[in-house]
Amino acid sequence: MWMVNEFYCITLIKVNIGLIMKNRHIGVLLVLAGVITIFVKHESAWIISAILIGGGTGVFFWKDKIENEKDK
Repeated sequence: MWMVNEFYCITLIKVNIGLIMKNRHIGVLLVLAGVITIFVKHESAWIISAILIGGGTGVFFWKDKIENEKDK
């Protein structure tokens, strides 16, 4: 029974995030996570930070599917 509830909650969260969060919001959050990661005192923190900032920038400029359908 708990597996069904867990699956339902995870699916509900993924659907709501997909409807509420646009690519720009997710991109900004990834870039901010990358900026915060650069200040972590770990020797490979700069690698994770570069990946987050680069990925966030790419997601930020990626057009949303909903906006593409309106443009047609």
